[in-house]
Amino acid sequence: MPVTEFASLSLIPPNTLSDSHVIDFFSKVSSWQSSSSGYPLTFFTNPAEPAEIYLITGWDDVRAHERWIASSRNQELLQIAEAFLNIIGMVHLGLNFNE
Repeated sequence: MPVTEFASLSLIPPNTLSDSHVIDFFSKVSSWQSSSSGYPLTFFTNPAEPAEIYLITGWDDVRAHERWIASSRNQELLQIAEAFLNIIGMVHLGLNFNE
């Protein structure tokens, strides 16, 4: 059953969304993860808290996302991110991303 991933992230100060390494990272996340899932990624920020970033995307099912999480590409992204980004949380919503 298709699911929607909702992840909450937070930039570690003094990093900002305009930093080139942050832009490069999110570009890579978008490209690599969407090529694995077949779904586009959308990113949102909280205007009241610019360091907060929300990622929303779809997966064919939870297992497909679990395979991505365990993949070497995702593990590489997590290693890059640990210097400037905290993962606050992630949930799978029982909603089809395309509907």
